[in-house]
Amino acid sequence: MQSHIITEENKMKLRFDTYTKSCGLAIAAFDELASLTDNLTLTVSNWNGSAYNLHGEVKAENVAKLNELCDNDNWNEDASEL
Repeated sequence: MQSHIITEENKMKLRFDTYTKSCGLAIAAFDELASLTDNLTLTVSNWNGSAYNLHGEVKAENVAKLNELCDNDNWNEDASEL
C-alpha cells in the first residue's frame, strides 16, 4: 500500500472569480486575502458597467475567510447580476 504525504504543493485549493460594484469592498477583500494566497488579482471591468473583479485561489483552510469577505449581496460571480 502506498502512503500519501500532504505537502504545500498538493494541498487542496479553491479557485474563485467574483465581482462587486464597490471599490472599497474590492480593496478590503484584496488586502485581507493577499496574505492568504500566492495567486490573487483585482481588476476593473467595464463590461456591463464598471465592476471590480477579484479572482485567484485560496487553500481549503482559508475558504471561511473568503466567504466572510465575499459572500453577500454586494458580490456575484456574474457582473450582470450586480
